[in-house]
Amino acid sequence: MGFELRVTIAGICAFVENKSAVGPRVCVVMPSADSYRNALDDEVLCPHESYIEQGFAFGRTYLTKQRVKFVVEGGDNKPIELPLQTATKDKTGLIDLKCSPIFSTLPETDPSIVYTSNQPAQVVMAQILLEKGVITFPRQDYLWDFCPNSERPGFLPAHEVVVTLAGLDCAKIVLEPFSGYGSFAIDVTPRPGISRVDLRIMNTCEKLSYPFKEPYRDRDFKWYYELVSNSGDALKKNGDLPIPRFKIPQLIGGNNCFPARLEPAPIA
Repeated sequence: MGFELRVTIAGICAFVENKSAVGPRVCVVMPSADSYRNALDDEVLCPHESYIEQGFAFGRTYLTKQRVKFVVEGGDNKPIELPLQTATKDKTGLIDLKCSPIFSTLPETDPSIVYTSNQPAQVVMAQILLEKGVITFPRQDYLWDFCPNSERPGFLPAHEVVVTLAGLDCAKIVLEPFSGYGSFAIDVTPRPGISRVDLRIMNTCEKLSYPFKEPYRDRDFKWYYELVSNSGDALKKNGDLPIPRFKIPQLIGGNNCFPARLEPAPIA
């Protein structure tokens, strides 16, 4: 019967669909750097750590300027269905950056962040290439919006994205440095009798030392504005980049480092 590989992707990670007819269907971009940097509005962007973890017993495998690929055998898994589900008031999905009210034109994905045959842009810490499987979004119950006090209905953003491959005989994760040298594989095939393997690929805050001056604020979402070509169009006259916030009823705290969807780009 084979086994099921379930990969959960979470944190600040941009899902980019392939605009070309060849190549992987989706490239997930995890932005970060080895030091703090300022966003377009001069607010501090916290460095993030990208890593793979398989249960507490296996610890973490950190991703540093690496590309993640899956090599599997067995099963009859179809190509990932496109377009990816975006968050609406009724369905949990990816926050679509074009829903941000600040862009006067469509936010164009910087093609250099999805380079796979060459080194991608410096802002990219890791990439995940996805081709087959079923993508699902665990249900969320609270509405968010870029303009929480408006009459817009808001949307249900996913905190996690789950990619499932079923009926597998074996599976490996290939980690390929952006430089192209020194690739290696991690065998995640379970021993007989185990029907499911769970992996998590995360991009989470390295430090949380900066002060939160306002409730419900997530400065990390501003990383996404670093990944579009026309990012200068993202600033209002007040100079503040919008971020998702709870709509009423407001909650105290909460994790709002959501995955997001950027516009399709050629993945080559």
